[in-house]
Amino acid sequence: MLSAEDGEPVIGAHICAKGTKNGTASDFDGKFSICVTDGTVLTVSCPGLKPQEIVADSRQPMTVVLETDENAPDYLTSSFNVIRIIRMDSLDYVLPESEFLIAQKYNKDLQGEFYQLRQTDIGRAKWLLDREITRRAYLPGTGPMPLENFAKQYFGVKRNGHRLIYINLVAKANLEDHNYINYIDKELVVVFDGGDKYGRALIDLDTEGIVYIHINGPKNVVKN
Repeated sequence: MLSAEDGEPVIGAHICAKGTKNGTASDFDGKFSICVTDGTVLTVSCPGLKPQEIVADSRQPMTVVLETDENAPDYLTSSFNVIRIIRMDSLDYVLPESEFLIAQKYNKDLQGEFYQLRQTDIGRAKWLLDREITRRAYLPGTGPMPLENFAKQYFGVKRNGHRLIYINLVAKANLEDHNYINYIDKELVVVFDGGDKYGRALIDLDTEGIVYIHINGPKNVVKN
């Protein structure tokens, strides 16, 4: 599964036998497997990319190239159930450059050039973040909530030749309590150091490294 825009693997694309609940998702390398008979029509979809239908043929490997959907909204959403490691969520928001400039006032890690994130960037960042949280050793009951329990705001920034993704995390249970649901898709929530209901992370796409993760830290959040 590849992106036509840059040839990068598409992570978390949903592949399903048409008209059934038999489905799977593409992994970190864009690969997938599904048990169907030859001739089965498969639907392929991924937020921000044009959906496709393909026909299963066991005689040859399938290479699917998904094009960018120019009519897709500025934020990315998905609600389908996929394998655990992908962690596709229903509240993923890529914020515009205007909010990036506001965010620079609060966070030195966003000093640099605005970088327009792609679907493949988001998928890679979430996979890396989920892997890091999963591999850490937490005492029972002390680890952070699973990533799908958070709504996430994303910024892309280029600095020192590296592509970085900054992520704000706001617990879904906290959205309506603080009225964030009315603007989280377009306005910055400034998270300083996490807390039970908040978090933040910085991912380096070029080194595939975690610069930092702050979840379950001191609570400190303001609206711009």
